[in-house]
Amino acid sequence: MKRSFLVLLTSVILVGFVSARAQTGADSLLKGKSIEKELKGGESHSYSLAVDKGEFVYVEVDQRGIDVVVRVYDPTGKKTDEVDSPNGERGPEPVVITPDIKGVYRIEVGALEPTAKPGRYAIELKMQHPSATTLAGKVDQLFVLWDRKDSPGAAVAVTKDGNIVHARGYGSANLEYDVPITPSTIFHVASVSKQFTAFAITLLAHQGKLSLDDDIRKHLPEMHEFGTPITLRHLIHHTSGLRDQWESLAMAGWRLDDVITKQPNKRCMSRTSLTRLERFRRPANP
Repeated sequence: MKRSFLVLLTSVILVGFVSARAQTGADSLLKGKSIEKELKGGESHSYSLAVDKGEFVYVEVDQRGIDVVVRVYDPTGKKTDEVDSPNGERGPEPVVITPDIKGVYRIEVGALEPTAKPGRYAIELKMQHPSATTLAGKVDQLFVLWDRKDSPGAAVAVTKDGNIVHARGYGSANLEYDVPITPSTIFHVASVSKQFTAFAITLLAHQGKLSLDDDIRKHLPEMHEFGTPITLRHLIHHTSGLRDQWESLAMAGWRLDDVITKQPNKRCMSRTSLTRLERFRRPANP
């Protein structure tokens, strides 16, 4: 009798599972278990995930030869998110879910292009735990995608009233030598600084401390006279007419992997190098 009961109970469970799978048409996501499938244009695959209100859920879709778009639907069927990173056919699509309601969420993975050739992808539930309540934990959740050794990352500092209240590094500064990013890691900010410089100049203009149409030599009198005025507006909009610095340095015999410092050296300050640089400068259009 007991054996018959166990067989019957097992059958009921299996039938229920198969029935639920048939109704949702979705594979269940389990933490740490990767599911890999082939996908082509016009197709989509669905996955189900039971979550609780107030949780932090991180799902990663690794594109392996096809560009996908990931859509998230809550238990009522409402679409709550759509993810399509600029990674193209290779790399992760990070999906973060912070549910407002408890229930089974559906994650749909589809080909971005209707005519896309077949390619593969893998989907995995990376994290599922209560949302952070501390400042440090909330920052960690924001940078979860980059918080690993095989990823580029960032050095983050949170300030309050002029004081640093949280600082941490995420990702790797150098993959070859396994060097992690720390709060003191130095970055070559390069062109990232342009938007902040332009914003600062615009603020000064609004305060009446300068004009965007000022000749730059008014503020930088040591600047070379090109015969045609170059204004702050020209510099902000990249319309000064000056050659790109990398092209000029290449013409002067520099290599892109040469060390760049703020201190003048014989090579960059020699009369020959300066003459060659001056020769290739072009004045701005009035």
